[in-house]
Amino acid sequence: MSSSLSCLAVLLSLLALASHLPAASATGRSAIPRGHLTAMKFLYAVNDVRRQAGAPPLEWSGAAARRAKQHATWLRTSGGCDDLAQKGGDPAAHHAAAGGGSGGAQTYFLSHGRASPEDAVRLWADERRWYDAGAKACFAGKQCGDYEIMVQPASKQLGCAVAVCASRKTIMVCEYYAGH
Repeated sequence: MSSSLSCLAVLLSLLALASHLPAASATGRSAIPRGHLTAMKFLYAVNDVRRQAGAPPLEWSGAAARRAKQHATWLRTSGGCDDLAQKGGDPAAHHAAAGGGSGGAQTYFLSHGRASPEDAVRLWADERRWYDAGAKACFAGKQCGDYEIMVQPASKQLGCAVAVCASRKTIMVCEYYAGH
């Protein structure tokens, strides 16, 4: 009986906490919609990495999340489940790069099974070992572009999306905006 009461107490505490989440941030930008645990996981994990790098925290952007979803969906339907090398062919990315949109920098993750937002952020953050903070560049011969994007101080907003492939692989895309 006491175990049931403990579970009920935890559940009520979580509901009380969730009811105090703001509907909008102090700057007027939309906050993470209630119930979007995946979005919160991405935002908290990325902001933790940014804090460690001395970069300011990001806010969630619904617009960036929609663009990330477009990228993830396009990848899932165009062979990206087998090879993320397809990411350069995304017509939405080309449209934004040509001035047709306000897309930001993206980070991509492909897992060969179930994965969490924290798994993707951890992989991107692992590139910090190849990043020279003084030179603000990767060490010669190393790749650390995802880490560079993640800790870019000029970024202000983040939106991420997940697409699950028929093969059970998972594609995750995060888009970073400089904001207004």
